Amino acid sequence: MAEKWFGENWSDYVKNIDDSTIEEAKKSLLRYLPSEDWQNKVFVDIGCGSGIFSLAALKLGASLVISIDLDDKSINATNFVRSKYGKDYGDDSWEVRQGSILDEALVNEIQGVGDIVYAWGSLHHTGNMKLAIKNACRIVKPNDGFLILAIYNHAISSERWLGIKKTFAGLPNLLKTPVELAYASAVTLGYVAYRRTLNLKKDRGMDVFHDAIDWMRGYPYEYACVDEIEEFVEKEKFEIISTPTELPCERGKEANLLQVFRAKNVGCNEFVFGRD
Repeated sequence: MAEKWFGENWSDYVKNIDDSTIEEAKKSLLRYLPSEDWQNKVFVDIGCGSGIFSLAALKLGASLVISIDLDDKSINATNFVRSKYGKDYGDDSWEVRQGSILDEALVNEIQGVGDIVYAWGSLHHTGNMKLAIKNACRIVKPNDGFLILAIYNHAISSERWLGIKKTFAGLPNLLKTPVELAYASAVTLGYVAYRRTLNLKKDRGMDVFHDAIDWMRGYPYEYACVDEIEEFVEKEKFEIISTPTELPCERGKEANLLQVFRAKNVGCNEFVFGRD
């Protein structure tokens, strides 16, 4: 079971979102499917976090959004966004549920309801990524449904980061905050120095500082190369439509300390699968 830390980060993050952040979230979703594919569809957001992409789907025309997260603080963050920005869509258009994608009862309840099932950066934190992916596949409608996934890439420093994240998760709570703040501050300073900009916003609306904290807290942690995910999902009767982000796989290589700190290519490979 994933550590329930992410919600603290999201609770802080949602206090500062604005219309421009929401527009970025909408643009992000349109990278996967064109605007017409969002109209009057059921959107299931697995690991909804802040709820901002659930909101973006609603604004793109989804008729029903189901937001799911294990973390109670993520649920609170999503409900905050729902109450602030989702008033015009009616209570029946946005459901927020607390639960795990590994929960058989939850999956059975919503099996086959999703026109678009969206799991961005969540399934690799469940502790059982393959089962989580299988269960996400079950939620997609049997005809004309889509599955959008983002799964951490197997990079040169992935195995080192697995050890770092496991060690961090085992620290006393008193030590976790200063460690993650030190790491996030160093990453932010490095970003500013390298990019020579004070604009800390990244794609999908997250800023560099919160993104670094999110990364450090991410344990359990699994990863896979593009071909591994494609092969696995296609066995569930899907076809790959696109891979908007595809990072180089680096199995079997040793990372030095600089490569570990930079976490190069450890980000998410993105996939759009279709079921027809």
